[in-house]
Amino acid sequence: MGASIGSTYDAVAEIDLQKKDPCILIIEGNPRDRCELQHNHGSETGSERYAGVVRALFPQTRIEFLHGADLDQELPKGAEIAKFDGAIIGGSHLHVYDRANPRVSRQIDLVRSIFEAEIPILGSCWGLQLATVVLGGVVQPNVNGREIGVARKILLTEAGRSHKMFFGKSKVFDSLCVHMDEISRLPEHAIVLASNSHSEVQAAVYNLKSSQFWGFQYHPEFNLRYLACLFKMNVEEMIKDGFFLDGVDANYYIKMLEKLHADPGRSDISWQLGVDDDLLNPNHRYTEIRNWIETQVLTQVKN
Repeated sequence: MGASIGSTYDAVAEIDLQKKDPCILIIEGNPRDRCELQHNHGSETGSERYAGVVRALFPQTRIEFLHGADLDQELPKGAEIAKFDGAIIGGSHLHVYDRANPRVSRQIDLVRSIFEAEIPILGSCWGLQLATVVLGGVVQPNVNGREIGVARKILLTEAGRSHKMFFGKSKVFDSLCVHMDEISRLPEHAIVLASNSHSEVQAAVYNLKSSQFWGFQYHPEFNLRYLACLFKMNVEEMIKDGFFLDGVDANYYIKMLEKLHADPGRSDISWQLGVDDDLLNPNHRYTEIRNWIETQVLTQVKN
C-alpha cells in the first residue's frame, strides 16, 4: 500500500496506490493575520496541519494551497478547479452566517465553484458549515455554547456505521474539536453519520451530481500540540467562558497537552486528561481522512 499509516478499507486492495499521484487543493479558511498569529504561537496553520496529515498518509500526494479568506487572493473557477483530484477545507475563526464579511462571502462562492467542478471535497468544521449554507442549510451559534478540546462520545448513526467514511472506526469515539457554531438545519438530502450530546450533526455527507461531500464538525486532522497552540491563542476567552479557573490552571493544562503529544506513552497524563487511543493513535485519529483519499480521490486520479 502507498500509505505510510495503515489502510482500513479492504476494497482498495484492487488499487495500486504506489501508481497514484493525486493533486489536492487545500484551502486555508483563516485570513493572513490569523495565520501569522498561529505562527507566532509556534503553531502550523489549519491548512498546513491538513497538508501534514495528507503527506503522512500518502507521501506521493501533490498539494496546492489557496488562501480563501485573503481578499487579494484570486479565486479559481471552472477548469482551474477541475484539474484537482479533490479539495479540503479545514477550520476558521470566521462565522459563515456573517455574509456581509467579504472574507466569508468569497469562501461561500469558492465552495459553490468547487461543487460545480464536481471534484470530491472534504470539510472539517468551517468546511462543513460552508458546504451546508451553499446547499441551502442553516448554521447558527450552538445553543450549548462552545465545544472545545475533546468532542466526547461521538456516536455513529445507522447510516454512519455502514458508510465508507468510518470504515475502521469505532461506533463511539472521541475527537479533537473547537467550534462555536453548528448546523441547525440540514440541506435537502443530507445524511447525518455521527452525533453527540453537544451537536446533533458531528458528521454528514451531502450527495452532489457526480461526487459526495464529506464533512465533520470535529477536527480529525488536529493533534494535541496543535490544540495546545489554539488554547494559548484563546486562553483569556477560555478563562472568561469558564473552561479554566485562571492563567495558572490554563497553563498547566496546556503543558500537559504538550507533554502528552511529545510522549504519548505518558499514561499518567492521558489518565489525567481523560484521553486514549482515539486521540493518541494517528491510525485512529486520521481514519476519516484516509478513507476519503482512498475511496473518493484515488479512485479518480486524473494523471
